[in-house]
Amino acid sequence: MGGVTDRRSSVKKSSLKNPGHKDVIAAHLKAQHIACQKARADLIGLAERGMLEQRKRGKPIMFVSP
Repeated sequence: MGGVTDRRSSVKKSSLKNPGHKDVIAAHLKAQHIACQKARADLIGLAERGMLEQRKRGKPIMFVSP
């Protein structure tokens, strides 16, 4: 995966403003008007960098700002 894109940067800024905020892939893809694969890659990429915590909640994967 590449560096932090504008989309990822927007998620990172939002998570810094709202610690503990929970997000799911569906919400990110709707907010950014992108495909599911891109939304998933963005959030997983941020989780791999330690910018979000990845959690499983039933079927959907939840991402929580630390």
